[in-house]
Amino acid sequence: MKRSKMLAWMLLVVMLAGCMAFPAGAEGEGVLIFYVVAADDDAAWVRTDKGLMRFSSDGELIAGPLYPDAAHYALDPDGHIYYTIDGDIIEANETGAEVDRWETGIGSLAKICVNEKYILFTGSNSMYAVKEYGVIDKQTREVKGGVANGRLMDIAFCDEESFLLLQAGPGRLFRQKCSTLEELEQCSPGRYDGIALSEEGGPQYLYVENYIDRLQDFESELEDYLTLSTNNSINDIYMTDKTIWYVESFMLKNRLRSDLEAKGERNPEKTLYIMGQINFKDSCLQRAKELFEEEYPEYAVEIRSQFVNESVKTALMANEPGYDILLIDSNCSAAIKNSGFLADLSENEVILQNLESYIDMPFLWEEDGRLFGVPVFIAPYGLEIRKSQLEQIEGGIAPDWTWEDFAALADDAEEMGLCLVQENMFWKILLQQYTSVYCDFVTGEADYSNDTFRQLVAMWKELSDNGSICYDGSRRALLEYSIAPVELDPRERPVTLLKMPELNGKNAMPVYMYALYANAYSENADAAIRFLEIYSSVEVQRVYSEGGQAIFLSDLAMYDEYPVWKQLGFYPEEDFENWKSILSNGTMLERSFDQDQRIKELVTDLLNDKITVDEFVAEMQETADLMIGE
Repeated sequence: MKRSKMLAWMLLVVMLAGCMAFPAGAEGEGVLIFYVVAADDDAAWVRTDKGLMRFSSDGELIAGPLYPDAAHYALDPDGHIYYTIDGDIIEANETGAEVDRWETGIGSLAKICVNEKYILFTGSNSMYAVKEYGVIDKQTREVKGGVANGRLMDIAFCDEESFLLLQAGPGRLFRQKCSTLEELEQCSPGRYDGIALSEEGGPQYLYVENYIDRLQDFESELEDYLTLSTNNSINDIYMTDKTIWYVESFMLKNRLRSDLEAKGERNPEKTLYIMGQINFKDSCLQRAKELFEEEYPEYAVEIRSQFVNESVKTALMANEPGYDILLIDSNCSAAIKNSGFLADLSENEVILQNLESYIDMPFLWEEDGRLFGVPVFIAPYGLEIRKSQLEQIEGGIAPDWTWEDFAALADDAEEMGLCLVQENMFWKILLQQYTSVYCDFVTGEADYSNDTFRQLVAMWKELSDNGSICYDGSRRALLEYSIAPVELDPRERPVTLLKMPELNGKNAMPVYMYALYANAYSENADAAIRFLEIYSSVEVQRVYSEGGQAIFLSDLAMYDEYPVWKQLGFYPEEDFENWKSILSNGTMLERSFDQDQRIKELVTDLLNDKITVDEFVAEMQETADLMIGE
């Protein structure tokens, strides 16, 4: 079990719980579940932020909360509850009365396990990793202890007279004798988070994230057993003969082992390939894979992590296998859209209905009404300023500020001993917004030869000449150009996000996006489109995707983790409303790396006075025309 992470979370929850009321409703609602204490096929005892509680397999609260001041719990075969207070382990009978108490000598206990004869425990006498462990003989009251060479991940009984210790680092599993702590056998299975099940005379089951592996004996190689759920934020797994109980995102869930085993034994005939640079964990992608394979058992979905850029057009033209679905970022999506190989989803009723539950994002559609992709990750850009510095600006900064207002802040920055903004030689701050509004490389439109652009370039050149724009990082800046996510953490941030200055009266936030696209000419085109239908559904999106840039549903209550967010104050309503406003005013940022290189050359020449503003504008237009012509 991920005890170190869990202890940190428990401390956070305790601090927050002290100043909040739990959500109203039925008993069991508004509970944060940390790990499974004990379970059978029908019900589970769990450690929660309220104490020890018992839930049925369908989520009904059966008992508790009990002993809310305790840190950890265990149950013995007779049903007696054991709990920890500081370094002591206390046994209580069916009425809750204290029956016995043992001192462990450990300052902070991390886990306890109990059978008829012994009590196992792990813990730490310092602020560092859990390394201490011990065994208490209940009859003689003798305590034997040891210190592991590395951090301990878990402890569990192997049989009545021996126990298992799972150690971190390279990953080592020990079996030791309860009465003497004598090492009986060991192996090196690799890194695992915990022990899901230890069976006398049978295999041991270890888990890491959402994967469970089986170890037949200490001389055998580990076997893949099954993949559990679709989310890597699993805190604990506890297996019984028929049921797998697990805690995912602080919620208790369960699955039948037979169902998951049957799924793992299927033999698909076809493969649906998703090609793209999958360098972040996407629970939605994994959930869609699971649902698709249930609906189409003849298919296996294979995700290949490979950077997709304009060169993929060659593979699409040759109709090479492996390109059924493409994960493409907006840096290179225009050229691939223009290739004619992507399926137009604008008349797909299922996807259109799914998008009705999303935040309004007009940039998903092309100017001519076509819809190619469904979003996976969206990063709008804006300007940030420290709140303490914003307070020093007379009159503040208006929500509908303009680029003229932006330039006027140079004097305020100078008074504070700052430059106005840090920039690079691609003129990212200025050009990303302008290009997203005045250029559409899908429809073949690019307008740099107008007075608006000319005035912006002249202003940027003047600010650069005056030292208000810094290019070498040598000075701190008043404003910072950065991604504008919806905020998860309830702690007050020291900065305020500003929308981009209005451009000719238009509130435009440049948006960088990863999206999934279907290859219209793949032999699996229908299956690819069906996968996008599933991926874009509320059922998939509600599982959450580890980051504010993947919050697309218009109501936070649609998300599975909403009760936890609400209790902890995550995603405050004000921030979420701001996020919705940002996306509704988003403008797609699509460009070419070849164009970027040319921009860098032109900016360098302009700043060194090798070309004039008019020449810069003309060269920008010529570069865009050449790119569109390709």
